[in-house]
Amino acid sequence: MGWKGKGKEVGADRNDALDTRWFTGNDKDMICNLLDCIQEPLISQRWPLSNTIYESVGISNEFVIYPGVTHTITTEMFNDLLRFFEAHRPPPNRANPAIFMLLLDDK
Repeated sequence: MGWKGKGKEVGADRNDALDTRWFTGNDKDMICNLLDCIQEPLISQRWPLSNTIYESVGISNEFVIYPGVTHTITTEMFNDLLRFFEAHRPPPNRANPAIFMLLLDDK
């Protein structure tokens, strides 16, 4: 299950997308109306909106669910990140972001 996009990986997580505890009622309502906030939504339910936002500004993105994984990075996740960054490596004449240099410099 996934959508094309920026390399977002999650495990068994139900965290709120935005911590609104300190917002005024009006600010929270305004933001939640824009982002379609719901009480403890599953992250996967928010992905279509996130994907639309990323695509609207030309950002490559990929959303992936790793069943049974909580707050850790597995070998599978790391390998998926390497694959994603390799597939989206900037051209050689552009300055490479640090993540590309760290993960892909030896390739």
